[in-house]
Amino acid sequence: AGLPSDSEHSSRFLYLRGVIQWHQGKDQAGAIKLLTKCIDEHLAMCGDGANALADIVKYDPDFMLTVVKEMMLHISPEPIAEGETPSPLLQRTIDVLNSLTRQVPAMITAMLLLAKCLYSANKLSEAERVLYTCLSFNQQYTAAHMLLAQLHITRQEYKQSLHALEQALSLDFGIKQTPKYHLLRGQLLDSQGQTRSALTSLETAISMPGVRVVTSGDDQKNNNNGGGSSGGNQRYQVTVHERVAIFVELARLHGAVGHLPEAAKIIQQARAEFEHSGQEDRITLAEAQLMVQRGDFDGAITLLRGVSKASVYFARARMQMADIYLTHKRNKQAYANCFRQLAMQNNSVHSYILLGEALMKVQEPDQAIKAYESALKASPGHAGLASRIGRALVTIHDYARAVQYYHSAAKADPSQVSLFHELAELYLQLNKFDSAVAVLTQALAPSAQRDPSLPDTMKNDVRSYLLLSRVYDAQQQDENKESALKSAWALQVKLLSKLRARDALASEESVVTAGICYELAQFYHAKHDQRKALEFANEALKHDDKHVDSLMFLARLYLINNDLDACQNQCITLMRINPYHNEASMMLADIMFRKNEYDAATYHFQKLLQKDPTRYDAMHKLIQLLRRAGKLETAPKYVQQAERSSVRAKFDAGFNFCRGLVQRYSNDPRAALESFNKARKDPDWGRLALTNMIEIYLNPDESSMFSDAASMQSDKKESELSAVAKLLEELLRTSGDRDDPRRYIVLDAYSLMARGDKPHVEKARGLVMPLLQKDRDYVPALLALADAFILLKQTPKARNQLKRISKMNLIPEYAAEFERAWLLLADIYIKKGKYDLAMDLCKKCLRNNKSCAKAWEHLGLIQEKETAYMDAAEHYAMAWKFTNEASPAIGYKLAFNHLKAGRLVAAIDVCHKVLDKFPDYPNIGKDILDPARAALRP
Repeated sequence: AGLPSDSEHSSRFLYLRGVIQWHQGKDQAGAIKLLTKCIDEHLAMCGDGANALADIVKYDPDFMLTVVKEMMLHISPEPIAEGETPSPLLQRTIDVLNSLTRQVPAMITAMLLLAKCLYSANKLSEAERVLYTCLSFNQQYTAAHMLLAQLHITRQEYKQSLHALEQALSLDFGIKQTPKYHLLRGQLLDSQGQTRSALTSLETAISMPGVRVVTSGDDQKNNNNGGGSSGGNQRYQVTVHERVAIFVELARLHGAVGHLPEAAKIIQQARAEFEHSGQEDRITLAEAQLMVQRGDFDGAITLLRGVSKASVYFARARMQMADIYLTHKRNKQAYANCFRQLAMQNNSVHSYILLGEALMKVQEPDQAIKAYESALKASPGHAGLASRIGRALVTIHDYARAVQYYHSAAKADPSQVSLFHELAELYLQLNKFDSAVAVLTQALAPSAQRDPSLPDTMKNDVRSYLLLSRVYDAQQQDENKESALKSAWALQVKLLSKLRARDALASEESVVTAGICYELAQFYHAKHDQRKALEFANEALKHDDKHVDSLMFLARLYLINNDLDACQNQCITLMRINPYHNEASMMLADIMFRKNEYDAATYHFQKLLQKDPTRYDAMHKLIQLLRRAGKLETAPKYVQQAERSSVRAKFDAGFNFCRGLVQRYSNDPRAALESFNKARKDPDWGRLALTNMIEIYLNPDESSMFSDAASMQSDKKESELSAVAKLLEELLRTSGDRDDPRRYIVLDAYSLMARGDKPHVEKARGLVMPLLQKDRDYVPALLALADAFILLKQTPKARNQLKRISKMNLIPEYAAEFERAWLLLADIYIKKGKYDLAMDLCKKCLRNNKSCAKAWEHLGLIQEKETAYMDAAEHYAMAWKFTNEASPAIGYKLAFNHLKAGRLVAAIDVCHKVLDKFPDYPNIGKDILDPARAALRP
């Protein structure tokens, strides 16, 4: 019999030949060729644009779907690497399915297959869009929910994946009897750290019929790509790809929990079961990973080398081999060579991009630029490549060439707005602000290539306005910054309303909108417009109720305004989002402290330290809280626990910082300096340690720094001032972009004041004035200005600055500065005889810090001046306690008031303590000890 001559019969004949070629002959290349020819013949017979009923009948969607399913047997269901070009077969299948879904829009099986192919091509957003369209036709299509769950797992969106899987289960309880359900469930459990539960789920999957061994009658059916039923009426058919995925995932999980022999056994079973299935190389990759876990790196490399260049897994094998070379063998050259071989084999844009990224990773930017340029020759309009080359040039500090390159690339294709953005950021980095403004203005300018109503154009314009706001901020052009931020906000709101129908995209843009509102809130807060600051912070939370920065911003504002309940609500919300949020937990503790709930304030940090005594961040906060609660004597035990818990603890920067803090608060500045010195080089604790060291050198006894004009004649040694200068220089070097430079300026001003002469004090005042011109309520600068006025014997001016501070609500960040300001003002009032005002300030100080020795000392002085010696002695006793009985001046005052109050034995006892530590302390023996002894004699 001759072959059929007409094309209709010919396409069906080609299909049958393709099926036989693969299922009997295992000739994959031949099968693909025949199936592709089948599609071409069939479409040629149909012609273009089948619209009439007769044309649709001729088009025969069911036959097209059957051919596509057979083609998909030769397509890996796993997503290709990002940026990798889909194989010709995958791209052809996507094109056919796009055509099929256009001709028959409600054919949901075709939509599902299209989503699967788009997933394999790593076009996840497009796949998601198709799945949602599919579900709009049939909300109960279980297979679509299952694929959606798989897609979210790939994106590491585990909550969304769990929701999709639960939705599928609620629609069809039958899926619980399918291997794919247990595979997805196992992956979700593993993502939550429940590896053993995940292992149980995969064991269930592999024990199901048709997974470990193909059941009778399934040898042909098990490759059904329809993905299951919409309502559980059909028997689920497990595909070869799913079976292999279950074996591979189970082996990986056994390896993760240390069951290496069991993992190896599963891999060997997979090799035997899936021989000649086209999945051998996928199993090879899993076996190589297992060998890496066993430490057999050379064996893994040998195994991966065996993957054929013709295999679809060749690129993955080379990348896995490269990772072994870099991570385990520390061979950067061999790592780069893997990608060179890949580029030579594929000679594709993506392979050259991978080579460039690999060379950047091993710090060979010059070679990376050559790789990127090779890719750019093959794809001249590739915006991502132009961007990568620009970043590589910046990496090698070739800024002039980078600028020139960005200019050329942007001019060649003005539609690539990302290039304008990167050029503007480079100009901003180089402090060429006018050039940055010009580039961004060009990006926003109307042109034939820009349709301002398109979502992508709107997104680009929003980013342009945000970059403009950063440039104007660097230029200190507040009006222009406000205008740029408002433009960004207005455009973003418009974009958000346009995307409301597309939930996934709208959700992403809501987060961006919240960020812009937060920027505006910060701007208005800096301008002291608290109404607008609150308005925009709340607006941010309307768009994203989990926007951490806005929640923290509101909590700070409420705390400053003493609205403790509102602040507490914000902090509780933050702790729900992030249970380990340090600032929120500290703020909650501060609220409890203000409510006199001291045990509740310290409970959280004590629990953390019970579990892990080396949680130095928690220890730091706890020491501060214990000091404020007047329980500093309990702090050393936490330092000792940390030291006992680890032999290396005493070498940790965090440990030395916390020990130094306890020593500083315990009035042992010399020991504190030694401890802080051991932490000053650490990237995390170094800045705090340096700041504390500078403050100790400037104010070792924790007194009000320049409360007496007599201190104009500074008694500081030149060596101390030199040490301060060196530490300040080191602090400036270690400061990062996020650090507040104003702190450094204030410390620098104090280092000048410490010299004591008028020219240096005037210079110090000149340093802090610009800070107050920019922010008139910046408390550290106000306090420094007051100290300068006192040194210049301009007490009324100093008092005015201090009164401004005393009228402000406490800002926790500047609690130490508020405390010093209150004490300095109290000292001025005491000298003026305004004891009531001074006493109020001291009590205010003690409400914030019960361990403040200076506040207790001032209260004692007031009582002494009012001849209430017994009350004075009680206050001096507290001051004596909180200086760790290491201040001879306070010891003298305490003993004197004991003597005046008739407590002779107590006076003698204090004198002995002072003389034990300070044998040469003048006058205490003659003025107090001798008279007290004489009064005791009969």
